[in-house]
Amino acid sequence: MASNKEEIAELVGEEKAEVGIPRVISKLSSGSHGPLLVACVTNVVATIGIVFTNKQLFHNPSFKYAQVTFAAFYFSVAGLTLFLISRPGFDLFQPKSVPFLRIPPLAAGFAFNVILPNLYFAHSSVAFYQIAGVLLTPCVVVLNYMTLKTTISRGAAIALVLACVGVGIVSFNGALGKSSGRHTTSIRGVIFFFAGVLSSAVYTIYAGAYYKTMELNSMQLLFNQAPASVLLLLYVIPFSEDMTVWPATSGETWILILAIGMMACMITLSQLIINHAGAVSSMMVGHLKTCCIVGLG
Repeated sequence: MASNKEEIAELVGEEKAEVGIPRVISKLSSGSHGPLLVACVTNVVATIGIVFTNKQLFHNPSFKYAQVTFAAFYFSVAGLTLFLISRPGFDLFQPKSVPFLRIPPLAAGFAFNVILPNLYFAHSSVAFYQIAGVLLTPCVVVLNYMTLKTTISRGAAIALVLACVGVGIVSFNGALGKSSGRHTTSIRGVIFFFAGVLSSAVYTIYAGAYYKTMELNSMQLLFNQAPASVLLLLYVIPFSEDMTVWPATSGETWILILAIGMMACMITLSQLIINHAGAVSSMMVGHLKTCCIVGLG
């Protein structure tokens, strides 16, 4: 128990010279990879949990199209988590404010970036949802070339073509093929998928411009756009969804929603450490999550 308290004290930063995430990075530099390992395991487990919990929740017809509400819930959890860990006594996150009027356009894109993928997830199998997301990278490359004339190497282009072929095979097996005598992914799910990938690609490029011009990292940008996204979605929810389903929601469903919120919080906290550990660590964790979810799905 004493060692756990010492570890927590080091993470929250009792020394003013190094606090929060910089303290963790100092530990990584000195050869101690314990915090990174814990963050990676937490991130993978929480992501797997939130994917399958969401899928279970979306089996309920009342919530299948309540994606705006769930997006607002996720943004609220993420924003509140970042706010709390930035307060004195924690200092695990260093926020950076930007002019509020520059945030709403990005917040709207961020909302579509979450809502549309959730819609195609609600109409597809877990494996299709996870593998089809690989198509985001080729889409970003194409849009970058069309808008900025940015090119990639021949080897990278070949790898992306192979990825697209793989996604095509998965799409055929999911939407046109059958598993146990039934379709695993609906045609509507495929339509939502392409709309979601396109919106995610546009958001990725747009957010990349914000990173450069405002000198923000991904979590600092999330901290600024999450509240704006919530305000925007709260205005849309009464016009886009049936609010009468919530009073009849069962206790089991509320437990699932609470679990989703807790896992979203865990993902946000662990991603802070993984991001600061480097791009390679973040990419490897992403690949591990994809393999685990596809294998389990």
